[in-house]
Amino acid sequence: MKTKTCRATLLLFAVLTTAFTVTTAHAQVVPTTPNNFKIRGSGGGANTADVNVTPVPPPPTVIRTVTYYSLSHSRQWTSADGKALVGKLIAFEEHVVETVKGIPESPTPAPVALPSPPTVIRDGKVRLLVNNQPYELPLTRLTKEDQEFINVAKIGTSKPATK
Repeated sequence: MKTKTCRATLLLFAVLTTAFTVTTAHAQVVPTTPNNFKIRGSGGGANTADVNVTPVPPPPTVIRTVTYYSLSHSRQWTSADGKALVGKLIAFEEHVVETVKGIPESPTPAPVALPSPPTVIRDGKVRLLVNNQPYELPLTRLTKEDQEFINVAKIGTSKPATK
């Protein structure tokens, strides 16, 4: 019994080592006709995909600059329910300039004048500039102190400038 097991183990070992050496052997492949290779080009005469195709230039990049008219310094505004935010009171009018990237601007920009009088309250709303973003809030959402501040600013902007 021992000899049969020993023979079977040796036979299995011989088969495995032979199979392992056969699979790891490297052979060099040599073509039968090494000088008869042809070079194929890509996009030969039958390809018609590139006929009459012109690239479309990208649209020009337009830079939009918005100037807001500030009517107060930066201050803390408080809503009627006690929430606070910091911002500037700005007019509803704004100055917008659009330029095309790559085209030089005029050396001296045109002066921008504040409209007389600027619109402080429109449809019961005021405009605040918070983190360089304009927001419209109903005047009734602000505290009485902030509403008085806005009314004083409105009266101050509606008076003609004294020389």
